[in-house]
Amino acid sequence: MSTTMRAAICVAAGGPEVLEVRELPVPRVREGWSLVRVMGAGLNRSELRTRQGHSPSVRFPRVLGIECVGTVAASTDPRLPEGTTVAAVMGEMGREFDGGYAEYALLPNSLLMPIETELPWEVLAALPETYLTAQGAMDALGVAPGDRSRLLIRGGTSSVGMAAASIASGYGLDIAATTRQPGKAAALTGAGVDHVLLDDGGSPAETIREFWPEGPDYVLDLVGSATLADSLRLVRRGGTVCVSGSLSGWLIPDFEPIAMIPPGTKLTAFHSDSYKGETALLQRVVREVEAGVYRPNVDRVFRLDDIAEAHRYMEDNRATGKLVMLPRASLRGLAPDEFPAVGRRGGLEHGEGGVHGREHPHADGEHLHPRRVDRGGNIGDCEIEHGAGVVHPAVHGSRLLVGRSDRIGHFVPGARLGFGRVLVADHPELEIRDRHRGFGVPQRLV
Repeated sequence: MSTTMRAAICVAAGGPEVLEVRELPVPRVREGWSLVRVMGAGLNRSELRTRQGHSPSVRFPRVLGIECVGTVAASTDPRLPEGTTVAAVMGEMGREFDGGYAEYALLPNSLLMPIETELPWEVLAALPETYLTAQGAMDALGVAPGDRSRLLIRGGTSSVGMAAASIASGYGLDIAATTRQPGKAAALTGAGVDHVLLDDGGSPAETIREFWPEGPDYVLDLVGSATLADSLRLVRRGGTVCVSGSLSGWLIPDFEPIAMIPPGTKLTAFHSDSYKGETALLQRVVREVEAGVYRPNVDRVFRLDDIAEAHRYMEDNRATGKLVMLPRASLRGLAPDEFPAVGRRGGLEHGEGGVHGREHPHADGEHLHPRRVDRGGNIGDCEIEHGAGVVHPAVHGSRLLVGRSDRIGHFVPGARLGFGRVLVADHPELEIRDRHRGFGVPQRLV
């Protein structure tokens, strides 16, 4: 293992330009902490606000990132042997100590959640903070599977909003959700929302009364301070409002509980730190995503080098769903030692069709050399020049894809593909689907 790593450091409070990618020493393992090889990190508005200087307890410079997924590189916990796939979230990651915007992170063992999954890293990285928050908020509201109640999600196209819609849809709720951008309405419908409401800055009360005369039974408010008072007026008498987001800020000026909370109406909140280390819950979420019940809602995947651009994208509210950063993605792909299932030479088990057994030039001149090709044109073994990793080429003249799976099948843009850790593509938008489960996630790779 290298003694140095690349990390994005927030050098001071300010705009996206204060995020600088630098070479740092790999953290040294100490008692009670284990080293994680970070393979993906979800991006969150919490990190954006910390970068802007709204977290007084955070001292700069700091490697941000309140969540990550990866594998254990060096362990001090017998329950977490090296190579274990883990996720971590909250617990002062990226605030009191360095977080997930790096190739390695030294994290408390208590935060590490061992997960069994074949999901690609960019999908797994989209789940911990987002889905634990969404699930916790649904639990706080008192919503349960089979509930036929009415749920309003304010801030519906945020990553947590999309996840909450996915969960609520699986539960069978009638769902309304707000968005400020008409162009995002289709994404909400795709996530299971029944009624899409355009947020023009005012109250959606009049529109909501057209299809829910008594109002929603539950309101999940992810906008926060700017909309809470209105949410309390919108919910039916005796209903419940849960605040679990701060898209408009963390503080509610002039909040008067007696005046603002109608009699019988309940106000609650949820913060994902309450569910840190909840392995069983996250594993359940992963299984639901693998089964196609929950949607990961990945909007865009960024490289570590593009972290400032990712923050601009997030700050401009352009995302519909989750943003993910893959610290090891590049046009050269991953090093062979980071493909433990395959390594430098393959034994690749392809699905139907397969890639044809001829040399396929990589984007930067590297080549895939087939060593064994079956009658269907599938590659059974391969070598990669220059140690570029395991390369799976697309056909019809498109660039090669770098994958991390032993089950990747025939690929053309828009075709079906088994769970593969696809990191590099020539096409701005790809759809990756599991052949058996019908799982899909759009990839806008930069």
